Amino acid sequence: MNMIKYNISKLDEKKYPFANEIFRLIKYSFEDIKKKNYDGSIGTSIKGKKICERLKIKAIKNQDEYSANLSFLLKLYFDLLIAISKFWKLCESADYQDAWTYLQDALNYIKTIKGFVNDSSQLSLDKICSHLIKIEKLYPYFYFISVEMICKKITCSICKKSVFDPNCEHISGELYWGELALEVIGDIEFIGSSLVENPVDKRCVILMNLDKNKLEEGPFKTIHILMRNSKHPLIDFDLNITKRKLPRSFYNSWSENSLCPCGSRKKFRECCYDQEFILNPHYVIKIKDEIKL
Repeated sequence: MNMIKYNISKLDEKKYPFANEIFRLIKYSFEDIKKKNYDGSIGTSIKGKKICERLKIKAIKNQDEYSANLSFLLKLYFDLLIAISKFWKLCESADYQDAWTYLQDALNYIKTIKGFVNDSSQLSLDKICSHLIKIEKLYPYFYFISVEMICKKITCSICKKSVFDPNCEHISGELYWGELALEVIGDIEFIGSSLVENPVDKRCVILMNLDKNKLEEGPFKTIHILMRNSKHPLIDFDLNITKRKLPRSFYNSWSENSLCPCGSRKKFRECCYDQEFILNPHYVIKIKDEIKL
Protein backbone atom coordinates (compact mmCIF):
# COMPACT_ATOMS: atom_id res chain seq x y z
CA MET A 1 0.00 0.00 0.00
CA ASN A 2 1.22 3.50 -0.87
CA MET A 3 2.05 5.21 2.43
CA ILE A 4 3.57 8.38 0.94
CA LYS A 5 2.39 11.60 2.56
CA TYR A 6 2.34 14.79 0.49
CA ASN A 7 3.18 18.45 1.01
CA ILE A 8 0.53 20.20 -1.08
CA SER A 9 1.84 23.66 -0.23
CA LYS A 10 5.04 23.26 -2.23
CA LEU A 11 6.02 22.20 -5.75
CA ASP A 12 9.41 21.92 -7.47
CA GLU A 13 9.57 25.31 -9.21
CA LYS A 14 12.63 24.31 -11.25
CA LYS A 15 10.78 21.37 -12.85
CA TYR A 16 7.46 23.18 -12.98
CA PRO A 17 7.95 26.95 -13.39
CA PHE A 18 4.16 27.47 -13.54
CA ALA A 19 3.75 26.09 -10.00
CA ASN A 20 3.48 29.57 -8.45
CA GLU A 21 0.44 30.25 -10.62
CA ILE A 22 -1.44 27.39 -8.90
CA PHE A 23 -0.87 28.82 -5.42
CA ARG A 24 -1.58 32.35 -6.62
CA LEU A 25 -4.98 31.22 -7.94
CA ILE A 26 -5.71 29.36 -4.68
CA LYS A 27 -5.10 32.61 -2.78
CA TYR A 28 -7.26 34.64 -5.19
CA SER A 29 -10.10 32.14 -5.04
CA PHE A 30 -9.90 32.05 -1.25
CA GLU A 31 -10.04 35.85 -1.04
CA ASP A 32 -12.94 36.02 -3.51
CA ILE A 33 -14.98 33.80 -1.20
CA LYS A 34 -14.37 36.20 1.68
CA LYS A 35 -15.49 39.09 -0.53
CA LYS A 36 -18.64 37.10 -1.43
CA ASN A 37 -17.53 37.11 -5.05
CA TYR A 38 -18.60 33.49 -5.44
CA ASP A 39 -18.74 33.41 -9.23
CA GLY A 40 -15.27 34.95 -9.34
CA SER A 41 -13.95 32.29 -6.97
CA ILE A 42 -15.49 29.53 -9.06
CA GLY A 43 -14.02 30.95 -12.27
CA THR A 44 -10.57 31.28 -10.70
CA SER A 45 -10.73 27.72 -9.35
CA ILE A 46 -11.65 26.36 -12.78
CA LYS A 47 -8.54 28.07 -14.19
CA GLY A 48 -6.51 26.51 -11.38
CA LYS A 49 -7.83 23.02 -12.16
CA LYS A 50 -6.68 23.41 -15.77
CA ILE A 51 -3.16 24.27 -14.62
CA CYS A 52 -3.23 21.23 -12.30
CA GLU A 53 -4.06 19.07 -15.31
CA ARG A 54 -1.09 20.62 -17.10
CA LEU A 55 1.06 19.74 -14.07
CA LYS A 56 -0.14 16.15 -14.19
CA ILE A 57 0.75 15.76 -17.89
CA LYS A 58 4.18 17.33 -17.36
CA ALA A 59 4.87 15.19 -14.26
CA ILE A 60 3.96 11.95 -16.07
CA LYS A 61 6.27 12.97 -18.91
CA ASN A 62 9.03 13.50 -16.31
CA GLN A 63 8.27 10.11 -14.68
CA ASP A 64 7.51 12.06 -11.49
CA GLU A 65 4.61 10.24 -9.81
CA TYR A 66 4.88 12.32 -6.63
CA SER A 67 4.14 15.57 -8.48
CA ALA A 68 1.47 13.87 -10.60
CA ASN A 69 -0.31 12.90 -7.39
CA LEU A 70 0.16 16.42 -6.05
CA SER A 71 -1.71 17.66 -9.13
CA PHE A 72 -4.71 15.51 -8.11
CA LEU A 73 -4.70 16.83 -4.53
CA LEU A 74 -4.37 20.46 -5.64
CA LYS A 75 -7.17 19.98 -8.15
CA LEU A 76 -9.28 18.57 -5.32
CA TYR A 77 -8.46 21.69 -3.27
CA PHE A 78 -9.87 23.83 -6.06
CA ASP A 79 -12.97 21.58 -6.05
CA LEU A 80 -13.20 22.31 -2.31
CA LEU A 81 -13.16 26.06 -2.95
CA ILE A 82 -15.82 25.68 -5.66
CA ALA A 83 -18.07 23.68 -3.30
CA ILE A 84 -17.65 26.29 -0.52
CA SER A 85 -18.48 29.07 -3.01
CA LYS A 86 -21.65 27.30 -4.19
CA PHE A 87 -22.65 26.54 -0.59
CA TRP A 88 -22.41 30.17 0.51
CA LYS A 89 -24.01 31.48 -2.68
CA LEU A 90 -27.11 29.37 -1.98
CA CYS A 91 -27.08 30.36 1.69
CA GLU A 92 -27.10 34.03 0.66
CA SER A 93 -30.56 33.39 -0.83
CA ALA A 94 -31.57 31.20 2.15
CA ASP A 95 -31.65 28.03 0.00
CA TYR A 96 -30.25 26.04 2.91
CA GLN A 97 -31.54 22.64 1.80
CA ASP A 98 -29.93 22.93 -1.65
CA ALA A 99 -26.74 24.22 -0.03
CA TRP A 100 -26.48 21.05 2.09
CA THR A 101 -25.25 18.99 -0.88
CA TYR A 102 -22.34 21.36 -1.51
CA LEU A 103 -21.46 21.35 2.19
CA GLN A 104 -21.20 17.56 2.01
CA ASP A 105 -19.12 17.82 -1.17
CA ALA A 106 -16.73 20.21 0.59
CA LEU A 107 -16.40 17.91 3.61
CA ASN A 108 -15.69 14.90 1.38
CA TYR A 109 -13.06 16.80 -0.61
CA ILE A 110 -11.23 18.05 2.46
CA LYS A 111 -11.33 14.68 4.24
CA THR A 112 -9.86 13.01 1.14
CA ILE A 113 -7.06 15.57 0.93
CA LYS A 114 -6.27 15.29 4.65
CA GLY A 115 -5.85 11.53 4.24
CA PHE A 116 -2.85 12.10 1.96
CA VAL A 117 -1.01 15.07 3.48
CA ASN A 118 1.82 15.02 6.00
CA ASP A 119 0.54 18.11 7.82
CA SER A 120 -3.15 19.04 7.95
CA SER A 121 -2.30 22.68 8.66
CA GLN A 122 -1.23 23.07 5.02
CA LEU A 123 -3.44 25.59 3.20
CA SER A 124 -5.51 25.82 6.42
CA LEU A 125 -7.00 22.36 5.85
CA ASP A 126 -7.55 21.68 9.56
CA LYS A 127 -9.20 25.07 10.21
CA ILE A 128 -11.48 24.83 7.18
CA CYS A 129 -12.46 21.26 8.08
CA SER A 130 -13.30 22.24 11.67
CA HIS A 131 -15.29 25.22 10.38
CA LEU A 132 -17.35 23.07 7.98
CA ILE A 133 -18.06 20.40 10.61
CA LYS A 134 -19.42 23.06 12.98
CA ILE A 135 -21.66 24.43 10.21
CA GLU A 136 -22.92 20.88 9.56
CA LYS A 137 -23.98 20.63 13.24
CA LEU A 138 -26.24 23.66 12.80
CA TYR A 139 -28.41 21.81 10.30
CA PRO A 140 -31.58 20.05 11.54
CA TYR A 141 -30.79 16.75 9.82
CA PHE A 142 -30.63 13.69 12.06
CA TYR A 143 -31.85 10.87 9.82
CA PHE A 144 -30.66 10.03 6.33
CA ILE A 145 -31.87 7.72 3.60
CA SER A 146 -29.58 4.75 2.98
CA VAL A 147 -30.15 2.57 -0.07
CA GLU A 148 -29.71 -1.20 0.18
CA MET A 149 -28.47 -2.93 -2.97
CA ILE A 150 -26.64 -5.92 -4.37
CA CYS A 151 -23.66 -5.00 -6.53
CA LYS A 152 -23.11 -7.67 -9.17
CA LYS A 153 -20.21 -5.95 -10.87
CA ILE A 154 -17.38 -3.89 -9.35
CA THR A 155 -14.53 -2.64 -11.52
CA CYS A 156 -11.37 -0.61 -10.93
CA SER A 157 -11.63 3.01 -12.10
CA ILE A 158 -8.04 2.93 -13.40
CA CYS A 159 -7.50 -0.39 -15.18
CA LYS A 160 -11.22 -1.12 -15.72
CA LYS A 161 -10.73 -4.71 -14.58
CA SER A 162 -12.77 -6.44 -11.90
CA VAL A 163 -11.49 -5.54 -8.43
CA PHE A 164 -11.37 -9.29 -7.79
CA ASP A 165 -9.15 -9.90 -10.81
CA PRO A 166 -5.63 -10.78 -9.57
CA ASN A 167 -4.25 -8.77 -12.50
CA CYS A 168 -5.71 -5.57 -11.03
CA GLU A 169 -2.84 -4.09 -9.04
CA HIS A 170 -4.67 -1.01 -7.78
CA ILE A 171 -5.91 -0.51 -4.23
CA SER A 172 -9.11 1.47 -3.84
CA GLY A 173 -8.47 4.83 -2.18
CA GLU A 174 -4.83 5.08 -3.26
CA LEU A 175 -3.24 7.49 -5.75
CA TYR A 176 -1.61 6.33 -8.99
CA TRP A 177 -0.05 8.89 -11.34
CA GLY A 178 -2.52 11.61 -10.55
CA GLU A 179 -5.62 9.42 -10.31
CA LEU A 180 -7.50 8.10 -7.30
CA ALA A 181 -8.32 4.40 -7.55
CA LEU A 182 -12.03 3.85 -6.95
CA GLU A 183 -14.41 0.92 -7.07
CA VAL A 184 -16.93 1.53 -9.85
CA ILE A 185 -20.21 -0.19 -9.08
CA GLY A 186 -22.34 -1.51 -11.94
CA ASP A 187 -25.14 -3.98 -12.57
CA ILE A 188 -26.99 -3.01 -9.42
CA GLU A 189 -30.05 -4.69 -7.95
CA PHE A 190 -31.92 -2.41 -5.55
CA ILE A 191 -33.38 -4.10 -2.48
CA GLY A 192 -34.82 -1.21 -0.53
CA SER A 193 -34.00 1.79 1.61
CA SER A 194 -33.92 2.64 5.30
CA LEU A 195 -33.45 5.59 7.63
CA VAL A 196 -30.08 5.72 9.39
CA GLU A 197 -28.31 8.20 11.66
CA ASN A 198 -24.68 7.92 10.54
CA PRO A 199 -24.40 6.98 6.86
CA VAL A 200 -21.20 7.23 4.86
CA ASP A 201 -22.97 9.62 2.49
CA LYS A 202 -25.23 12.24 4.09
CA ARG A 203 -26.57 13.75 0.88
CA CYS A 204 -29.89 11.87 0.92
CA VAL A 205 -31.97 13.75 3.48
CA ILE A 206 -35.65 14.08 4.30
CA LEU A 207 -36.76 17.45 2.94
CA MET A 208 -38.31 19.88 5.41
CA ASN A 209 -40.71 22.78 5.02
CA LEU A 210 -38.73 25.96 4.38
CA ASP A 211 -40.69 29.20 4.66
CA LYS A 212 -38.34 32.05 3.74
CA ASN A 213 -40.70 34.49 5.44
CA LYS A 214 -40.28 32.72 8.78
CA LEU A 215 -36.65 31.61 8.73
CA GLU A 216 -36.00 32.40 12.40
CA GLU A 217 -38.92 30.23 13.47
CA GLY A 218 -38.36 27.20 11.23
CA PRO A 219 -35.99 24.23 11.36
CA PHE A 220 -33.14 26.16 9.67
CA LYS A 221 -33.18 29.05 12.14
CA THR A 222 -29.74 28.30 13.62
CA ILE A 223 -27.88 28.11 10.32
CA HIS A 224 -29.79 31.22 9.19
CA ILE A 225 -28.71 33.21 12.25
CA LEU A 226 -25.06 32.27 11.65
CA MET A 227 -25.24 33.31 7.99
CA ARG A 228 -26.99 36.57 8.86
CA ASN A 229 -24.40 37.53 11.50
CA SER A 230 -21.24 36.48 9.65
CA LYS A 231 -19.61 39.46 7.99
CA HIS A 232 -18.24 37.15 5.33
CA PRO A 233 -17.62 33.43 4.76
CA LEU A 234 -14.72 31.57 6.34
CA ILE A 235 -14.97 33.31 9.69
CA ASP A 236 -14.26 30.78 12.43
CA PHE A 237 -16.62 30.46 15.36
CA ASP A 238 -17.03 28.61 18.64
CA LEU A 239 -20.12 26.44 18.99
CA ASN A 240 -21.53 25.48 22.39
CA ILE A 241 -24.77 23.47 22.56
CA THR A 242 -26.75 23.79 25.82
CA LYS A 243 -30.43 23.41 26.82
CA ARG A 244 -33.10 26.00 27.56
CA LYS A 245 -36.80 25.86 28.51
CA LEU A 246 -39.32 27.75 26.38
CA PRO A 247 -43.12 28.05 26.66
CA ARG A 248 -45.21 25.93 24.29
CA SER A 249 -46.60 29.11 22.70
CA PHE A 250 -43.15 29.79 21.25
CA TYR A 251 -43.78 26.90 18.85
CA ASN A 252 -47.34 27.71 17.78
CA SER A 253 -46.20 27.97 14.16
CA TRP A 254 -44.28 24.68 14.34
CA SER A 255 -45.73 21.92 12.13
CA GLU A 256 -47.09 18.85 13.94
CA ASN A 257 -45.16 16.63 11.53
CA SER A 258 -41.86 18.46 12.00
CA LEU A 259 -39.19 17.03 14.27
CA CYS A 260 -39.85 17.96 17.88
CA PRO A 261 -37.88 21.07 18.96
CA CYS A 262 -36.72 19.24 22.09
CA GLY A 263 -34.27 17.28 19.96
CA SER A 264 -35.77 13.84 20.61
CA ARG A 265 -35.88 13.20 16.83
CA LYS A 266 -39.54 12.22 17.11
CA LYS A 267 -42.37 14.06 15.37
CA PHE A 268 -43.64 17.08 17.30
CA ARG A 269 -47.16 15.65 17.70
CA GLU A 270 -45.71 12.42 19.11
CA CYS A 271 -43.49 14.14 21.65
CA CYS A 272 -43.85 17.56 23.31
CA TYR A 273 -46.84 18.94 21.38
CA ASP A 274 -49.10 19.07 24.48
CA GLN A 275 -46.44 20.16 26.97
CA GLU A 276 -46.62 23.53 28.76
CA PHE A 277 -42.87 24.04 28.45
CA ILE A 278 -40.34 22.49 26.08
CA LEU A 279 -36.67 21.93 26.90
CA ASN A 280 -34.85 22.43 23.64
CA PRO A 281 -31.24 22.62 22.40
CA HIS A 282 -29.77 26.10 22.63
CA TYR A 283 -26.89 26.97 20.31
CA VAL A 284 -24.40 29.56 21.53
CA ILE A 285 -22.30 30.87 18.65
CA LYS A 286 -19.30 33.11 19.23
CA ILE A 287 -17.78 34.59 16.08
CA LYS A 288 -13.96 34.52 16.13
CA ASP A 289 -11.24 35.48 13.66
CA GLU A 290 -11.26 34.86 9.93
CA ILE A 291 -9.52 31.80 8.53
CA LYS A 292 -6.32 32.66 6.68
CA LEU A 293 -4.18 30.64 4.28
